[in-house]
Amino acid sequence: MRSILVTGATGYLGSKLTSHLVNEKQDVSVLVRNIDTFSNPNRLPAEKVLDLSFLGANSKKFDCIINCATRYKSEESLDLIHSNIVFPIHVIEKLLGEKGWFVNMDTSLNSNTNIYSKTKSLLVDILRVIAGNTNQRVVNLKLEYFFDENEPKKRFLSSLVTSCIKNETFMLTKGEQVRDFIHMQDLCSAVSTILNSMDKFQKKFTEIDIGLGEAITIKELALLIKNLTDSESKLEFGAIPYRENETMFSQAKPTFLYDLGWQPKLNLKMALTRTIEKLRSK
Repeated sequence: MRSILVTGATGYLGSKLTSHLVNEKQDVSVLVRNIDTFSNPNRLPAEKVLDLSFLGANSKKFDCIINCATRYKSEESLDLIHSNIVFPIHVIEKLLGEKGWFVNMDTSLNSNTNIYSKTKSLLVDILRVIAGNTNQRVVNLKLEYFFDENEPKKRFLSSLVTSCIKNETFMLTKGEQVRDFIHMQDLCSAVSTILNSMDKFQKKFTEIDIGLGEAITIKELALLIKNLTDSESKLEFGAIPYRENETMFSQAKPTFLYDLGWQPKLNLKMALTRTIEKLRSK
């Protein structure tokens, strides 16, 4: 059994994935900033929680590191550079075994969309070099929009669903952007499928799309959510301008995942219905 280290385990994606892997009886440790303030609702035994001091002289190496640590926004670009580039490289150098696997949670956004997407793209460039010049191997996962009822309230889909449930006015762009949405449950199962298949990968750097492969515009999604919630909300399309360098088309090509034997359990409508029902009950 591989020893697995998860970074960013206190975040939305990291906590969900960690819980999923623990339930599968994987040998999982997590790396957190401060072990004294770590909120650990029985997901992991205490000895499996490591803080940043572990990046020091400790000689323990892991067979696989899953990088969920990321920073989306900051007033200082250097914060994003440190969190999204410097930190994961430091983790690789200190904690990844000589022939270990580094599984990186990447974004499907265009690299020029913002500083966040640019730092994620630069990290991938560096990971390609690491894989090409060492015995360490990299699996880069390009994530489409993932969600469930525990999605942070400030994220787009969660805030839209909540507004529709409350019959509130919601402001949007024109909604012409095409996106691919995947439920967190299916994302976690996709990662498990990949972890169980890595020994079959022939390349030292492998990139995999994580999504349903279903294209829908933001406008179509918003109208679908309004219909599923039976909402009286006013959706103000065009009230918000597009970002400069907005990604107008993003859709996964999950052929590689299907070839590994992965199958999603929830299509978009099923995933939205489940999320709406659970948000209503909160």
